[in-house]
Amino acid sequence: MVKKEKITILVADDHAIVREGLIVLINAQKNLKVIGEAPDGISTIEQYRELKPDILLLDLAMPKMNGFTVIKEIKKRYPKSKIIILSMYSDEDSVENAFNNCVNGYLVKQSASSELIKAINTVANGELFLSKDLSNLDIKILKDKSLLCHQIDSKLSKREKQILKMIARGNTSKEIGGELFISWKTVEKHRRNIMKKLNIHNIAGLTRYSVDHNLIPIKELRA
Repeated sequence: MVKKEKITILVADDHAIVREGLIVLINAQKNLKVIGEAPDGISTIEQYRELKPDILLLDLAMPKMNGFTVIKEIKKRYPKSKIIILSMYSDEDSVENAFNNCVNGYLVKQSASSELIKAINTVANGELFLSKDLSNLDIKILKDKSLLCHQIDSKLSKREKQILKMIARGNTSKEIGGELFISWKTVEKHRRNIMKKLNIHNIAGLTRYSVDHNLIPIKELRA
């Protein structure tokens, strides 16, 4: 019989006592293993790059680099990464912002320990998880946002996402070609493919899509 590998977890929280408690709880499960811990945002990214865990368990209120920035950096470098937020913040803006940035699960710190274990196993199986303590929020809308967020990674190639960002910033095909050292005709071909894949057939729609999916911030749009 082939022995099933354990799900590996990186625990990131700025409070040592919280990390220690989480590590004991997680390692007590037969199918889970904590392979690293991080006390701040910068070390979280460094640890993730080095260890490549199956799941990152992340607090949002982190020193040196806040949780939202960590999410963006890791998702940019590792689009298929799985991140579960464990935070004291239960307000709608924090939860929605997290799902807009492609997290895979969200729990509040007052959640029962059994719910954390359930969240880890659920996310490891490729599903999204939202804490039952957040029942006042529209779960379907939040999950739809996250699903759309993940779909862009499966639909578009790395080059297509790069060009989509530049289109949304207002760059012409000639400008994009010059910056990427490819012909404008090649850019036009990528543009057609992007529109076909996303079923969006105008620049305004592509721009709106890019902002909605956090590919570029609104401040980067040309006036």
